[in-house]
Amino acid sequence: MLFSACAETEVVLKALCERISPGGNPGNIDRYRDTILQGYPAFHKIEVQIPRYQMTVKPWGSWSTRTNPAWWHAYTSVKHNRAASFANANQNNVVEALAALFAALLYYYQVEIDAGNFGPEPQVFDYPSMFPDHIVSPHKLRLPT
Repeated sequence: MLFSACAETEVVLKALCERISPGGNPGNIDRYRDTILQGYPAFHKIEVQIPRYQMTVKPWGSWSTRTNPAWWHAYTSVKHNRAASFANANQNNVVEALAALFAALLYYYQVEIDAGNFGPEPQVFDYPSMFPDHIVSPHKLRLPT
């Protein structure tokens, strides 16, 4: 699950980077971070709520200090040395990686969400009330900008 979530997150981050800087061709997480924070300076502030478990996850919070998330380091350590790092493929890192993917998808599909063309509504994660301090949308989606 960690591999799937992180691989898909990487695909979405690349697509976001292409929207921000067409033809920029970022090649790694550090370049994704720099490009995305250039286009969305408050991207790292996004919080994802998991109401069923009364959890709030800030999956990109470490980008505020220009460091990559612990769940990303876990993913790369397991990918490159599965035997020694398998314990890093744990529930916490999977939840954080899934929340990161969800957050990135919200940014990627922001235009569609604003237009009311986003569905079905998420069942696990919640977004209508997550972003009271930051608004980029005239509709219910509020994302840090």
